[in-house]
Amino acid sequence: MIKTTLSGLIAVTLFFCSLSQAELLSTGTTTVLSQNNIEITVQADVNLISDTVTLTLSGPASRWWGVGFDANRMLNAYTIVALRNGGNIEERILGCSCSSNQQGVLLNSSLTVMSDTTQGDQRTVVVERPRIHPGSGYDFPDTATTISIIGGYGPFNSDFYTATFMGGNDISELSYSAGQLLFELDADYRGSVLSTDSDQ
Repeated sequence: MIKTTLSGLIAVTLFFCSLSQAELLSTGTTTVLSQNNIEITVQADVNLISDTVTLTLSGPASRWWGVGFDANRMLNAYTIVALRNGGNIEERILGCSCSSNQQGVLLNSSLTVMSDTTQGDQRTVVVERPRIHPGSGYDFPDTATTISIIGGYGPFNSDFYTATFMGGNDISELSYSAGQLLFELDADYRGSVLSTDSDQ
């Protein structure tokens, strides 16, 4: 078991790949971390017609967990956090792990929760948001590029950013991994806005 402070989040790389006139960029499901029967996965689908992003995120139901985008450390990372036991899905700009403001700033949510299901101790949420964040959050790309992500989870039945976390005295059980999310054209996807009678 690897134990570290809240700052020891997992650094992963996302690679966005686009084709000319693509309608949908999809990463497929990618594992951010897997340790001791705990797994966090993410899939991002960028719809270039509606200019929206659908994120499918999965992690332990009995712990808080989150995924931060375009970040390789906690400070100033735009992060989607799922609170334990069916709690809220939040958007945050995280603070510094060396201060009492690790929880950072709670953003006005741009997320629409499409589904929220739990099977055993695995919670899967599907959320949709504008590709361009309406506030100070992250803007997802619409062309081929590579971004980093971080991910982490807290101890069993512990609340996110409790006093012990804020002081950096508690520990999170974290695993380290590296990988890429490849954004590529979904050849089978055809947006309804592009359908015509001749397509039927």
